[in-house]
Amino acid sequence: MPPCECRRSSISLAGREVTYTFRVSSRAKNVRLQVGVENGLEIIIPRGFDPGGLEGIIREKQHWVLDKLDYLSRMSFNRQQDNRGVLYQGREYAVENRLEKGAAYNVVVENGKIIVTMPEGAKVNAVLVLEQWYRYLARNLIHERIGTLNQKLNRSFNRVFIKDQKTRWGSCSGRKNLNFN
Repeated sequence: MPPCECRRSSISLAGREVTYTFRVSSRAKNVRLQVGVENGLEIIIPRGFDPGGLEGIIREKQHWVLDKLDYLSRMSFNRQQDNRGVLYQGREYAVENRLEKGAAYNVVVENGKIIVTMPEGAKVNAVLVLEQWYRYLARNLIHERIGTLNQKLNRSFNRVFIKDQKTRWGSCSGRKNLNFN
């Protein structure tokens, strides 16, 4: 994959300095603005588009941009203040992280908690261990459900992937690979 043609810049909107990234995409047909937790304001432009016109587009959409940035800021603050835990099988669980000498990476549900155990000095974040556990459970559940549906519908598939997609819940490729979010 070629390196990203990304550039950073900033603009003043309603008295606020907003930093944004724009990148050229050979797949883009139109200019697209998106606001996300990781990248803030990101603008995708088609190849051949003059970046000099971006400020006008951003100013035209400034209310939308500022609303989205404010919303993400509030959500981020609420997550930092909120220690409710995570959802598992429709219930909310507190998460407890344990570092134990010689322990293996493990996740168990016990006494109303999800307990993430890791070896002392682990180089991996507990969130990543928990995410891998969720992916493992999702893959097993999806394979089970696909097996049931395949008996009824008489369809075949190649492989199942659990991804971190931003805009889709799932898809099927031309090679019969099933992708789930």
